[in-house]
Amino acid sequence: MSANNLKWIVFSLVVAAIGFIIVDPYYAHLFSILCVYAVLAVSFRFTMLVGEINLAHASFFGIGAYVSAALTMQFGVPFVGALLLSGLIAALISMVFGSIAFRVKGAYFLLLSFAFAEMVRLFFQNVWTDVLGGVNGIAGIPFPMEKYYGFIAILTLLLLYALYRLEKANFGKILIAIRNSDDLSRSIGINSMKYKVLALVISSFIAGMSGSIFAHFNTVISPQDFSFHLSIIILSFVIIGGRNNFVGPIVGVILLTFVTEYIRGFGSFETLAYGLAIILAMLFLPNGLVGTLRSPNLQRAKKAKVDRQKEAKA
Repeated sequence: MSANNLKWIVFSLVVAAIGFIIVDPYYAHLFSILCVYAVLAVSFRFTMLVGEINLAHASFFGIGAYVSAALTMQFGVPFVGALLLSGLIAALISMVFGSIAFRVKGAYFLLLSFAFAEMVRLFFQNVWTDVLGGVNGIAGIPFPMEKYYGFIAILTLLLLYALYRLEKANFGKILIAIRNSDDLSRSIGINSMKYKVLALVISSFIAGMSGSIFAHFNTVISPQDFSFHLSIIILSFVIIGGRNNFVGPIVGVILLTFVTEYIRGFGSFETLAYGLAIILAMLFLPNGLVGTLRSPNLQRAKKAKVDRQKEAKA
């Protein structure tokens, strides 16, 4: 058994155990927030593998939340069915969005994704108010099962592992190749548009399912829950934790979520704190916390490898 597999097993056992034994309402809610944010941050980074920052990620999270709430409350759909449909509908909408938005790159894609995010928020706020609740949102969303926090833990682990395997597979290598050189990738026969859209669809499907999970443990949702503020939070998780490492966003989630508990109640200053954290991280921790901590170890490992090669030649 490899060291990485052993780490995954230990991590999974700890997270699952916490999910099934936690009983205090405050810590259960905090644990659920950590799980949802971890999945959101890692899936956000998954789209970044093609070299674009998608500020509409929070919108697909919101689409999943609203779809699940509406299906269970208005149409009597069982939670598991609503969970899957939330992901599917978010994925289908992202396919349409990606097919248009990925025709541009860089700042233009960033602006398009921001515009789409605002459009979705205004849709939640002003359309189908009898179903979506308008400005006030939806309250009284049913808690789906007795061991829901344990279910959240298991689903979080499965989604994270699925993203990890995809990134380490050939699919992930193709995404990174597109990020490094879109033109070169196309010159060797890679359909970059197809892979970009597919990466967005996968990340949006997972974000949609995360939205469903969030809606049913929070029991209340509103358009403001899925505003630009959330996109800043998700981006800060990735940047501060480390965007070049799969574990980086998870570390960012854990660190900033606990910091948020201390600065909660500062209103607009909370958003300012996230923005300041991103700026400081980019200035002093360009590789994020995980990347900075791993750099000395990697350098020592490379030096040891070179030394062994020299000894073998001697």
